[in-house]
Amino acid sequence: MYYKVSRDKFLKQIFLFVFFITLVFSLFLTVEGNLENRFSIQLTYMLIGVYALLQIVVESKKHTFSCNMFHWIYIWFFMFCSPYLQYITGSFSLNYVPTDNEILRTNYLIIIWEIVYSIFFYFKRLRTPPRRKETRVFDYNNINTYKLNSVLSYCLVVSLCLAVFMFMKGGIDILFSRSSGEGVFIKESSALTSLFTYVARNFVTFSAALAVINYKKNKKAFLLIVMLVLLLITCSPIGMPRFQTATVYCGILIIAFPKLSKNYLFIVGFTFAFIIIFPFINSFRYGSLLDVDIFSLLKETFDNIIKNFTDANFDSYVMFMKAQKFVTLNGKSYGVQLLGAILFFLPRSLWPNKPYGTGYTIHIAEGKLGAAANVSCPLMAEGYINFGVLGLILFAAILGYVVCKFDYMYFNSKNTKKNLANNVVYSFIPTILFFMMRGDLMSTSSFLFSYIVVGKVITYFAFVKK
Repeated sequence: MYYKVSRDKFLKQIFLFVFFITLVFSLFLTVEGNLENRFSIQLTYMLIGVYALLQIVVESKKHTFSCNMFHWIYIWFFMFCSPYLQYITGSFSLNYVPTDNEILRTNYLIIIWEIVYSIFFYFKRLRTPPRRKETRVFDYNNINTYKLNSVLSYCLVVSLCLAVFMFMKGGIDILFSRSSGEGVFIKESSALTSLFTYVARNFVTFSAALAVINYKKNKKAFLLIVMLVLLLITCSPIGMPRFQTATVYCGILIIAFPKLSKNYLFIVGFTFAFIIIFPFINSFRYGSLLDVDIFSLLKETFDNIIKNFTDANFDSYVMFMKAQKFVTLNGKSYGVQLLGAILFFLPRSLWPNKPYGTGYTIHIAEGKLGAAANVSCPLMAEGYINFGVLGLILFAAILGYVVCKFDYMYFNSKNTKKNLANNVVYSFIPTILFFMMRGDLMSTSSFLFSYIVVGKVITYFAFVKK
């Protein structure tokens, strides 16, 4: 039996290794690259990519759904695949033209991030003795069925009211257009808009999570069907930003099928969604599904797979270079940008000098305004712009330590009501971390905070409160 388990894990690792290597070759060998690029730059790119792939394969032995896995998937796509394609084609995102020295310095910093993150991740893992056997992530035996049904009934009523409100405000188009879906929550400021959007949709998301758990416990499908319909209305995959869509539906999927967290098909499916479905969904950022030819759009999405890796959606690497340039010209923020992300909830009326998001700040300094300033900023750049190289090391160290702690608590927690509530909330965190790595920190911090608060409140009343 032990031999069979070990063999299965080994075969899973081999499969994932071959899958990602095949993906790389299919991307890189179909473009006309510059074969005269500097060997030192090529080598640093390969070091970044090989190390990230090895970490993905090693993590897959334990889990394919974890914060650590999503960290390395981000590094693989945004700090290796995309930058290397941009480099060999000479088409960097945001039309940026870096020097060789900029590229080399950036790659060295990414390698430092990988090493420091790994040191602190494995340091924490070694200091945390694993249980002899991982516990069930979702143990429903101790659930109070009456209390769960009561809380779920209240959640259903509130979710129904939110769905009716959205339909009355935005009409049927909230299902097919992101601009219409987000437009129903627009308030006087962007901060209030985000707050109302996140709280409302997070409430329905966790209500749907309770409905899934209720079905698995009691096998009664009516509440589950109603909540899933309300979820599709209020959190339409096309009517939300892609990071919200991924967070909502990956989390619900893991709660419904916990064994996926160890199945290699999950990470393969996420990769497929990332390359194909997310660009397809982005087509409805300003338009509507009702106004396009779906088959033509899907064909266009497939045809532009490689091109997508060089557009503004993959601006993380370029924004990291721009962050270094910004610090050279303007100096470090010495924690001001970090403080702005931590105190994101304070309105500018109370804090007139409150900093803007880091990506926005960098582009404003370049004289860009409006939509041109709406860019991402990777987490490593956030560390750099706050405290320079020391900040990058500090951010990598803290993230590696915290990620290991979160993953351990999820997969090795005792089967208690409190831990069940925590695990339901955690199910949405790895995907959020993936997009938090892309940034910027201020906007993703508010998103993460709202998820944790709403999730903690709902699961507390459903499972913990006596």
